Amino acid sequence: MKKILAAVLGAGVLISGFCLSAAAEGAAIGIGSAAVKPGEDVSIPIVLSGNPGIEGMELCIEYDRALTLKGYVVGDAFPTLTCTPSGKYDTYPFKFVWDGMADDRSNGTLATLTFGVPADASGTYEITAYVEDGCVYNDNCDDIAVYLTGGKITVGKSISLEDICKDGIVSFKANLSSDEEITGVAVAALYNSDEKLIEVKRSDAASEVDFSFTNVSGATMVKVFWWDSITDMTPYASYETISL
Repeated sequence: MKKILAAVLGAGVLISGFCLSAAAEGAAIGIGSAAVKPGEDVSIPIVLSGNPGIEGMELCIEYDRALTLKGYVVGDAFPTLTCTPSGKYDTYPFKFVWDGMADDRSNGTLATLTFGVPADASGTYEITAYVEDGCVYNDNCDDIAVYLTGGKITVGKSISLEDICKDGIVSFKANLSSDEEITGVAVAALYNSDEKLIEVKRSDAASEVDFSFTNVSGATMVKVFWWDSITDMTPYASYETISL
């Protein structure tokens, strides 16, 4: 609110030091990633962490224009600030503005965006965010540094499962399909009825990957993932599930 008031009062007030900026501890904003099939809709979260206290922020979202922004839901972060989105979904870049009377130190989901993916889509579609200088600040009018991490939507890669055996052991073949070079890692995770992890196995991604579990007591489900790496875990395809 103070920065909006300062802007209304004019440049002279800013120069005189009403909102003279000083460096302050930074926050992090990360955009989620997902893998979908052509023609599907997908929800992408934008998550805030490490918030040192923010009174106002303007966040601009850019995305591959082959995607269609179809909706948004404001998240649980900044509960004491008022959020004003751009309005029409075709506004580009799409903006969220948060403003209040005092610092909010909460973390969590800022917003979740729903994108439509074209029926003929294939490949990777980037989603990024930026903030203009002076557009993230605390109640002392100090600028807050924001460290931004973009996300992506991957389309056209898929996992299919065959040769599934559930007789005393669980074994199967994961077929990874892509119109590009197959890279990354294939991961199979075994869960119990409470969805607690029992065991994980991984392999370099390939067109065919064999998995086998012998410790299956109490197991009810296997999920098979295809990620860019075991550390980043950015999905290349929608995961597949085997019910036991």
